[in-house]
Amino acid sequence: KLRFKRELLQYITTKTDRHFSERILTGCWAKRFVEYKRPKLLFYNREWIEARLRANELQIIIAGKPHPDDQFMIDVWNELYTLSTKLPNLVVLTGYELDLSKQLKAGVDLWLNTPRVPYEACGTSWMSAKMLGALSMSTPDGGMDEQNPQHCFIFGTHLRMNDQDAYDAEELVKCIDGAIELFYQHRDKWYEKAFAAKLE
Repeated sequence: KLRFKRELLQYITTKTDRHFSERILTGCWAKRFVEYKRPKLLFYNREWIEARLRANELQIIIAGKPHPDDQFMIDVWNELYTLSTKLPNLVVLTGYELDLSKQLKAGVDLWLNTPRVPYEACGTSWMSAKMLGALSMSTPDGGMDEQNPQHCFIFGTHLRMNDQDAYDAEELVKCIDGAIELFYQHRDKWYEKAFAAKLE
């Protein structure tokens, strides 16, 4: 796993001239840029995410593609890209195709899924991610709703609600803080969890 992580971080340096550390928990959000997948949910609490990034507790990779006719999501993409130029430990990668998808899943520690329940029909990226050693963190939507919660990180609500994004964002904060503690304080349990997920 460490070899693949090093290869990914070298790729990031080559593409962005940013230097990520192999010792820092590295998460990735990579998929189609559509509104219900909520690529900005991780940044809902801007003060919290900036603190985690600046403290070198977390590194985040964003990748994906908005549809050329979806101006709203193009604007979201541009907003996140601009944010990545201002914050440490955050990059937005272009050219998200099959090769990059495989490299991301093999190299990151945490695979992030943030769809708004109940709009994700299946959501399969986490399946290949866990086979490549990345732990999944997701709302209970699509196929993730059938997973053993001991082998992944589940956050957010099963129910539709008026303040669903705010609620899910607050739960995501708690979930990532728990993942940070597990990664740095109980690394053996982290790898046990990842291995169990791979065998599931």
